[in-house]
Amino acid sequence: MLSAQEYAKLVDKQLSGSKKKLEEKMGHEIKYLAWVFGIYDDTLLVDANKSGYVAAFTIDRKHTSSGDSPMALGRYMVVSKHTIKDFERMVDGTEDRMPASKKEIVKY
Repeated sequence: MLSAQEYAKLVDKQLSGSKKKLEEKMGHEIKYLAWVFGIYDDTLLVDANKSGYVAAFTIDRKHTSSGDSPMALGRYMVVSKHTIKDFERMVDGTEDRMPASKKEIVKY
């Protein structure tokens, strides 16, 4: 287990270090971050902002509004198995994310 100091150093390396390396390789400023696997917390949102990112994207399946934190903007994960119809259902909210075999039917 990492100490608080070791963890802070790791976070700085992951956020600031990778940003710097990308900027050097790409030749321009990197402003945006996508949270790997959507993993983040309030402290990481602050750390990313301190590292120079102006916005970050989660995999929280939601529409984004002007009141949302720019460091935790929702997005939809679309992979090769998804069709344009699947994407349409994701965006309009009609996507059924739980397979029938996993649903519990409650009878009253």
